[in-house]
Amino acid sequence: RNASREALLVPLNSRTVTLVLSLTRAAVLVNPKEPPGNKAKIGLVMVGHTTTATPAQPAAVAKRRGGNKRTTAPTARKDPNVALAGATQWYCYISPYGVESLKNYRYSAAGSSPLTDLMTPFWNWAVTLLPTWLAPNVISAMGAACVVVSFLVCALTCQGTHASPGQWWVHVVSALCLFLYQLFDNLDGKQARRTCTSSPLGELFDHGLDAIVMGMSIVPLVCAAPCPQWILLLVVLSTMSSFYTCHWEAYHTSVTNFSELCPVVEAQFLTIAVELTSAVVGPQMWNTQVYGPVTAGYLLWSIGAVCPLLGVLQSVRTVLRQTGWSRFATSLAALTPFAVFALLTVLWFASIPELRATSPYLVFATISLAFAYIQQRLLVQHLSKEAMHSFYPILGVYSTLVVYSMVAVPTGLATSFLSVRAATVATLAWCIAQECFFSWSVIWQMTGFLGIRAFAIVPPKKQ
Repeated sequence: RNASREALLVPLNSRTVTLVLSLTRAAVLVNPKEPPGNKAKIGLVMVGHTTTATPAQPAAVAKRRGGNKRTTAPTARKDPNVALAGATQWYCYISPYGVESLKNYRYSAAGSSPLTDLMTPFWNWAVTLLPTWLAPNVISAMGAACVVVSFLVCALTCQGTHASPGQWWVHVVSALCLFLYQLFDNLDGKQARRTCTSSPLGELFDHGLDAIVMGMSIVPLVCAAPCPQWILLLVVLSTMSSFYTCHWEAYHTSVTNFSELCPVVEAQFLTIAVELTSAVVGPQMWNTQVYGPVTAGYLLWSIGAVCPLLGVLQSVRTVLRQTGWSRFATSLAALTPFAVFALLTVLWFASIPELRATSPYLVFATISLAFAYIQQRLLVQHLSKEAMHSFYPILGVYSTLVVYSMVAVPTGLATSFLSVRAATVATLAWCIAQECFFSWSVIWQMTGFLGIRAFAIVPPKKQ
C-alpha cells in the first residue's frame, strides 16, 4: 500500500506507467506467509515481459516464481550447422545436423517412358503377391544379387569376354537375371508405399545398390554381342556419368528426374532381347554388316554409349536453369570426384592390356566398386542436405593403383615386388571393405534416428 501511495506522487511518465503495470503483479509476488515487516522489502523488476524478484525477495518466492533466472539479455544462439558439424565422430558419414534433416526429406521423382507406363500395371499386380512382412530393402538386395549372379556366371564360364557357341544357357541366365533385377528394382518402392515404410534409407539402399551393380550389369552383354574392350569401357563410363549427374541434378532440384532421352526400362529390355537373340541364333549374328564396315554389334554399342550422354546434357541444362550462371560454376565443382574417377579409369585401362586380356571381370569389378562409393556419398549428401565434397579417400587408393600399374611393368616391380593383378585384387578388397564399413555406419545412423529397421518391418504398437 505504501508503494502505491508513493507512486501516485510521481509525475505521469513512462517510468510511472511501468511502475503501475508492475504493481498489478505485486500480489502474486508477495508470500502471504511472510511476516508483515518483510513485505516492505519486496521489490519488483520488470525485464521485457518477465517479472522476477529482486535479491531482496525471499528465496522461497524466488524459487517458486523463477527468480533464479538471469535478468540480463540472453546470448545469441549459435548456428546449428556449426555446432553440430563439429560433433561428428570419425566413423559417422552424416553429421548430427544432417541426421536431423532426414526427418524432413521427401522423395520426389519425375520422368517416364512408354515401356514404363506399359509395365506399371504388371508391377502393381506383382507387388500384391509379396507378403507384407517382406522389407523393401530385402527386395532391393535380391535384385542386386541377381546381377551379381549373372556377372559371376559369365566370369566363370566365358573365355575373356566371349562366350563359346555352345554356351547358350549363359545368355538365358543373363537375360533372366536382368529381368528379375528390373522387376525387384521396381517392386521395392511399391512395397515400401504399400507397407507405409518409405524412408530416406530405402532410397539410399535402392540407388546405392544400383551404383554397385551398374557396371556389372553391362559387362555380361559383351558375351552376347562381342565388342572391343575400349568400347565396353566407354559404355560403362557413359552410363555411370548419366547416373551420377542424375543425382547431382536431384541435389539441386530435390527431384530425381529420370531422363527421357535415356530410358532405363527400354535399355534393360533391349539388353534382354540381345541376350535371348544370342542364345537362339548365336553371338556371331552381331558381326553382320549393316552399312559398309559398320556391324550390328557396333551399332548396338554406339547406341549404348550415346544415349546416356544425352541424359548428362539434360541434367546439366536443368541445373543451369535452377542455379543460374552465378552459381553454376560452384555446382560443377561437385562433379570433380566423378571427373577424377573417369580420368583415372581411362589411364589405368590403358596401362593394363595384359590384365584386361586375362582378367577382364576383375578389372570391371574394381571399377564398379570404386564408382559405387563416390556415388553413394553423393546420395547421402543429397538426403541429408549437406555440402557436396570434391574428394574422397577412395580416389587416393584408386590413384595409387593407377600409378603403380603404369610404372610396375617398365621398372620390373611387377615381377620382383607385386604383380599388377595382386595390386588390383588388393584395391578391390579395399573397396569392398570400404563399402561394408560405409554401409554399416550409414544404416546404423539412419535406423537409430528414424527408429526403423533396415531389413525388417516393425509392426505398429498397439494402443
